[in-house]
Amino acid sequence: MKRLSCYITIGSFAFTQVVNVNVQSSWDTLTDTSEISLPRKLKWQGEDIRNLIKRGMPVKVQLGYDDQLESVFEGYVTKIHSSVPMKIECQDEMWQLKQTTVTKSYPNVDLKTLIQDTTSLNTFEAPDLGLGPFRLSEITPAAMLEYIKETYYQKAFFRDGTLYVGLSHFYKLYDPQVKIFDMQHNVVSHDLTYEIAEDQKIKLKAVIINEGNERIELEYGDPDGEQRTLYYYNVSQADVEAVASEEIQRMKYDGYKGSLTAFGEPFVQHGDIIEIRDATYPERTGRYRVKSVEYNFGQDGYRQNIELHERN
Repeated sequence: MKRLSCYITIGSFAFTQVVNVNVQSSWDTLTDTSEISLPRKLKWQGEDIRNLIKRGMPVKVQLGYDDQLESVFEGYVTKIHSSVPMKIECQDEMWQLKQTTVTKSYPNVDLKTLIQDTTSLNTFEAPDLGLGPFRLSEITPAAMLEYIKETYYQKAFFRDGTLYVGLSHFYKLYDPQVKIFDMQHNVVSHDLTYEIAEDQKIKLKAVIINEGNERIELEYGDPDGEQRTLYYYNVSQADVEAVASEEIQRMKYDGYKGSLTAFGEPFVQHGDIIEIRDATYPERTGRYRVKSVEYNFGQDGYRQNIELHERN
């Protein structure tokens, strides 16, 4: 049996035992979060540890088995609970972008310039997207990114200290390895449903944003179907109509939808590709992009709850 291992640093303090750790990570949310529960009456040089851990301290969480560790979270302490066991709430690097406010006005600006002007980030990736006239009034850079997400549909998240912004940058972080999950071997539980393409109804909403940031909304497919939305920049309506039926067919696939809970190996991050196998239904083998992962580590073991995005 494999031995649970962890190495968690909070400021200058290091912990190899915890009551529980929960980490939630997704390309669909602005901020990854972690909650760390430490044993009661934990002391450092005779001092209660709860008096030493402070808001803003850097945090790194590494989890695994038999001292083979993977980094699942990096960020900062945001809140400390005086409960027993002691609970520490953390947010990733996005927390730093919530600590200051910005006031700026532009007659015309692009996304890359906006990020450069409003943050002190050394590295980030963003598309060449013109935003037109833009005004910020005492708003945090994080709130600005949330506005960009809601208005221009550009998702934003941190990975390894780099900010990624865009429609599809989560696909381009690296060349992900395919991780294998076998229903009879390393899948603990699941709420997956296997759906047949011909039984699915999809209504595609296409949103075209032109150079003047005007929006054209078009709908294709089944009027009573599950709505999916795609966004296009500086693309003609004719071009969108030419590919709409292909996009609908791509969204209709024979395969799984939902999430599965697995052990801590193989380690998965959002954006990865997993291959699901089932000896009972070998014809259902398929590969899927991962939308989000929730990690739970502690007295009940190490689990990853993996949410599927779409078939790869």
